[in-house]
Amino acid sequence: MNQTAANTTLPAVHYSISDIERDTGLSKMTLRMWEHRYGFPDPQRDTQGNRYYLQSDLDKLMVIKRLLAAGYRPSKVARLSLDELHELSKLAQEEGQERHPRKARNLQVLDGEWLQWLKDNESERFRRALHQQMVKYGLASTIENIISPLAYEVGVAWLQGEISVFQEHLFTETIQGFLRDAITVLDIKLPDEIRSPRVLLTTLPQEKHTLGLLMAECFFALENCERLSLGADTPLPEILAAAAQLNADIVAIGVSTHAPVQEVIQNLKQLRQHLPASTELWMGGNPALFNSKRLPENTIFFRKAQDIIDSVAAWRAKQGVN
Repeated sequence: MNQTAANTTLPAVHYSISDIERDTGLSKMTLRMWEHRYGFPDPQRDTQGNRYYLQSDLDKLMVIKRLLAAGYRPSKVARLSLDELHELSKLAQEEGQERHPRKARNLQVLDGEWLQWLKDNESERFRRALHQQMVKYGLASTIENIISPLAYEVGVAWLQGEISVFQEHLFTETIQGFLRDAITVLDIKLPDEIRSPRVLLTTLPQEKHTLGLLMAECFFALENCERLSLGADTPLPEILAAAAQLNADIVAIGVSTHAPVQEVIQNLKQLRQHLPASTELWMGGNPALFNSKRLPENTIFFRKAQDIIDSVAAWRAKQGVN
């Protein structure tokens, strides 16, 4: 054995429970509950008794999170091996394309070079292409035809092991920076006269994914709405307090495909129950909720961000705002 090579072997990577929560979006409470119920994850303990996790734990949890978004229950997947999880993920992906053939066809239109730039770590080339796309076709078209389908493809590519965790994170940060810059430019260019409705944007408790919410904010900005963004993972009492104190006309909730549907519906029902009747509740992001009979009454669900434009026009017409 080569002694030099043996001495340069890297130590195993350890993750704290906060690291796992950040990278997977699974709450600490959920991780502890699964540990107790299913025996996974089964973290080690340091000398202070704190949990720490291995790379293998993180890899499994990331695939499990994707499967939960596809409708699988934790009890069915938590005890599976990583190979079994990957096989189930492939099956879930095939079933998803069968259920959403239109979406699958739209993805085929997206030029494969966009995803290839991410795989090849050509982030600067990717950023320049985004700006060129926006200059040529506008922000709305860039979101609908490039960013939204590409976000889906990035998730699929990660699921199939074609891109790494850091590449997925880099994609998200790049898109978020691009969209925030675009919003800033819009706010400078658009007049101050309208600025209505007043829209409060946030995600529900334990929901840490904000890319969809930011895309929605871009469409509100295009319509010259006043936006009040609370970011991610806002407790329900704080959403209600903010809506009341900031006089929000609309509470817009972003829900990722990773979110547990039943929990989302319960939270939405609580919000609708305690919001004033004059404050509208809008949401979008998770196609599993579209046309769900369990959603509270008078909740507007968007299948795509472009629908926001029509809904804002309808709101203004109802309020007599030009």
